[in-house]
Amino acid sequence: MNKIARYATVLGVLAGGCALLYRFGLSDEAKTSLKNAARSVHETYGQVSEKISDLYGTEVTEDMDERRREIGAQWERLGF
Repeated sequence: MNKIARYATVLGVLAGGCALLYRFGLSDEAKTSLKNAARSVHETYGQVSEKISDLYGTEVTEDMDERRREIGAQWERLGF
């Protein structure tokens, strides 16, 4: 239990320090840039999550033997 309290205290101090740095240590331009970066990460996460959920449950039924022959032929054309 003591270990959890120590981690919680460290996390609280770290979060407080970051909040103070954001509030008093950054210029308005830096704050705007940080907000834009966070927005971009959030939008990208949403797009990736949407694509993954669209593909969930999709089965690939490609004939692997045919694909292997195609790849082998490509290697032979390259001289290997």
